[in-house]
Amino acid sequence: MHIAIIGAGMAGLTAARALDEAGLQVTVFEKGRGLGGRLSTRRGETGQFDHGAAFFTVRHPAFITEAAAWREEGAVEVWPGKLVHLTQQGVEDAYPDDRYVSVPGMSALGRFLAEGLNCQRGHRVQQIEPTGSNWRVFLDDGSTQSFDGLILAIPAPQAVALLSGVHHFAADIEQNVHMTACWSLLAQSEAKPAFDAAFIDNDSPLAWVAHEVSKPGRHDSLNWVAHSRGDWAEQHLHHATDWVQATLTAAMQQVVQGPVEAVAVHRWRYARTARALGQACLFDRALRLGIAGDWCLGDRVEHAFLSGQAVAQTVLTSA
Repeated sequence: MHIAIIGAGMAGLTAARALDEAGLQVTVFEKGRGLGGRLSTRRGETGQFDHGAAFFTVRHPAFITEAAAWREEGAVEVWPGKLVHLTQQGVEDAYPDDRYVSVPGMSALGRFLAEGLNCQRGHRVQQIEPTGSNWRVFLDDGSTQSFDGLILAIPAPQAVALLSGVHHFAADIEQNVHMTACWSLLAQSEAKPAFDAAFIDNDSPLAWVAHEVSKPGRHDSLNWVAHSRGDWAEQHLHHATDWVQATLTAAMQQVVQGPVEAVAVHRWRYARTARALGQACLFDRALRLGIAGDWCLGDRVEHAFLSGQAVAQTVLTSA
């Protein structure tokens, strides 16, 4: 069987690797240039910034095993940085879980997972259509391709857009899943607070800041990344980037207690899951249509992995 997977984030690449290892033919379509979805690193004149997922934790036995294998391969390392919670009451130590990062940047894990796979980057799927026992995929260059099965591993609203008028999964997802945005601030600062990263639980528009050099394999000592709260991002989703950048820079100065120079801002339209689907994946055995993503279970990297694993297993047991 030849399976198409739309989306090369953690869920899509996990599913693709499992199906490829089982002997199925797999083609992954990714609209962007990079791999890994929100496992993303931006590079420029001022160095690199993990402006998407900052780290991941491992709790499920299957993901513990997988992360250990990645670590053995040198793809990830434990981040030993000091993480705290900044609350209205003051500074509190963050929960003691091991936090993993890929090296030398978060995007490296996507490249590692995609090694050996047929990933067609820069190809946006504009339409999907069931045709008898196959699926037809329409690309933005005007071409079409046919497959024996199809997996959508993209943010919930994007899955709804492709599935509308095609399958009832569209209504199921739209009714049960809600995702929110995030603004990321890429900045530089010589501030030296008593932490390497902080969860912010007060009235700041920020939810997170991290000093990039504290992560293994990073060398840009001035680089910081901050993430906005989801509700703040939704409220200011369409504000001018200059205003967003200035507002978040001022907020970050308050957090790190020092001068901050903004480099850029990035808007993640679908960054967090406010309400999850509540099951690992969706699958229509008759049509060989699967749906996966972190939003099926939550919004952590682990959730994306478990969802991709689940949809791949469902495909294999139905083949």
